Amino acid sequence: MWENGLSSGYATRVVYGRSCSGLRLALVLSLLLCSSFSWIFLSVQASQSNPSSTSREDICSFIVSLYRDFGEFGCCVESPVVEPDVCYTSTNLLAEHVLRSICGKPGIANKIKRFLEKYSSSFYDYYQVLLGLNFSLPFTVVEHVVVDVVDSVRVVHVRRTETVIEDYYDYANLLVYKALLHIAQGEENEALKELTMLSEMFNGYGFADAYYRVHGKYETYKVALAVIAYRALGYASEVEKYRSVLEKINPLATLYEQGFKGTGDLNLETASLVLIALYGDLHEPVRKPEPRNEIASQLPVVMVVVFPSVVILITMLIKARRSRVSVTNTFQ
Repeated sequence: MWENGLSSGYATRVVYGRSCSGLRLALVLSLLLCSSFSWIFLSVQASQSNPSSTSREDICSFIVSLYRDFGEFGCCVESPVVEPDVCYTSTNLLAEHVLRSICGKPGIANKIKRFLEKYSSSFYDYYQVLLGLNFSLPFTVVEHVVVDVVDSVRVVHVRRTETVIEDYYDYANLLVYKALLHIAQGEENEALKELTMLSEMFNGYGFADAYYRVHGKYETYKVALAVIAYRALGYASEVEKYRSVLEKINPLATLYEQGFKGTGDLNLETASLVLIALYGDLHEPVRKPEPRNEIASQLPVVMVVVFPSVVILITMLIKARRSRVSVTNTFQ
């Protein structure tokens, strides 16, 4: 029969039967024991490398620690434990932005910019909308494609496939990405429809979406995305609600459990989005200025100038009419 693996989520074949010998059973138990120790070791190692807080300084230092220099260019690997040998062009687009605009690290940002120029792509995952790069709907499944290997570090593109995600509304991140796209296009009411569905997933700890229902863990970056969307709309109470969740997660990690206990590694994607959520300037390019109605904007000034003149004119006409009536009565 087939069962889901405990850590990877991939299907793992488990054999049962009366012919299972003691040696085979001992081997299975040994493998399970080794897997448990490996998981514990990786969890401890990950928690030691994660930022101790959500401060700007701690998260920026974490991202800098992921940087790998290759001479003319450089990139940030995705995480210190789980993916220490992979540079995604998508998350390095985020890293280049936060290192330059939030962390004050233009030197590293310039090296990453050259990396992005060398390995340019037409798609940088759906969060590219944060940096002024819109995407087309409907949502489609993405795939990871290795385009190069530099000093044992894989360079990976995120590419869209033709497979449509019909149930996008079951995923908190896709709801926010669609809301952000509407915001970028000046469609605030449409954005609020997506965020209403998002709020229905929130249970006080995080978003209980399709991922949570399968894995039983919350994803930190989805909370960061909610903060970004509501900041762009100027909804202070919603911003504070989700911001407080981010600040409670300890240690800061890609995943967390009820009680806000961070578990496992922290990756570049999550760290960058948390920085943008808490410290980024969201006026541009996410929030476009609302179109001004020039006539409406000048209306108060027009009223102040014209209204008194109209009143004076009407008063003069009334007085003139009264004068004419008075003169007529006198001659009669």
